[in-house]
Amino acid sequence: MAMLNRLFIVIALIIGADISSLAQDKNSFTTYWDNGLKIESADKAFKLKMGGRLQYDMMVMNQSDSLQVNFPNTYNGAELRRARFYFSGSIYENISYKVQIDFASNTITVKDAYIALHKLPVIHNIKVGKFKVPFGLNTLTSSKYLTLMERPTTSDFDSDRHLGAMIYRSHLNNRLSWQAGFFYPNQDKNHYNGDGYLLAARVVGLPIYNTEGDIYSLLHIGASFAHGYHNNSEFEIKNRPESHLAPKYSFFRVPTVKFSYLANLELSYIRNRFSFQAEYHYMDFKSNNSASYNEKTHLGSYYGTFSFFLTNDHRSYSKKKTFFGNVTPKKNYGKEGWGAIELAARYSHVDGDEDRYIYGGEMNNIATGVNWYLNPAVKVAFNYIHSMNPAYGNGSANIYQMRFQVAF
Repeated sequence: MAMLNRLFIVIALIIGADISSLAQDKNSFTTYWDNGLKIESADKAFKLKMGGRLQYDMMVMNQSDSLQVNFPNTYNGAELRRARFYFSGSIYENISYKVQIDFASNTITVKDAYIALHKLPVIHNIKVGKFKVPFGLNTLTSSKYLTLMERPTTSDFDSDRHLGAMIYRSHLNNRLSWQAGFFYPNQDKNHYNGDGYLLAARVVGLPIYNTEGDIYSLLHIGASFAHGYHNNSEFEIKNRPESHLAPKYSFFRVPTVKFSYLANLELSYIRNRFSFQAEYHYMDFKSNNSASYNEKTHLGSYYGTFSFFLTNDHRSYSKKKTFFGNVTPKKNYGKEGWGAIELAARYSHVDGDEDRYIYGGEMNNIATGVNWYLNPAVKVAFNYIHSMNPAYGNGSANIYQMRFQVAF
């Protein structure tokens, strides 16, 4: 508790110092609400935004006898999935920053902490600190904007957040964008000592982008590549059936990995109420220790997601960020209407049966969901997941889960 109190004091001092700089610069600034509390100087040279998210999940599941034998300690449950606070802003229009902290696991975890410089020659932008690696559409999309409660199993192989540096730039009025970076494989830790590294790059194009008039349509095409050096250490990934409270049915481990290669293709199409999104991953590993296995092992995974709004609403996309954003109902729940209601379905597949270092082998998930967006900040979601796991005697599981979310 003392540590938490000190953290809030530090945050208050940082925010106070930023507001003080605003006042000293122009002696006036405005405070207003725009999906988060925003403060701006009169000339827009200084900006500050504060926000957060709270996600509370409940889950009930049952599994077949073959899965019950292998995963006997499986229970229904509930959890505080995420409880985050962040503040971000810009200084003199060419420097931006963000700090995001999560309290959900009864510990303080720094999720994002970075500084970005803009309007530089040639590269235009550079970001340093801790942030998401430029890889994969679903992973880069914020958890508060996901169509289904959890990301597909495909995203478990992405790198998520690391310490590092990234350059990025957009062309053709943000219709073509690219990012490239160097990272240390530290995951949720805030420091790293070692000789491992990760190189990642992503390019995105928007052949179709129309947000004016009666038709909202876009076509997003992207590709990513990541190369990692692991210095012959063990590499391990465990996959849940797209429910954070469910067991990890698929288990992938390579004993000694020197290099890893991960390629990804991403596609998304939106036309008014309808949207489709899909990604394909291919992951390959190499090691010098050929005595233990055949030097090389790999796996493939993919997913496809469909969604349709029953109300006259649509998913939103950030052309500048190159991933999905907040759904803003045309009529909020209350006196105006019922908000936005979305139906969704997804099929995902991960398969490594051909490689003896993938334990649990193939996993196939069918997920359906209903999202109720009461307003831009509040969402209620219900998901049903049917998970099929041939490696456990064709075992299967049925999962029912629900989320209440406030995010701004």
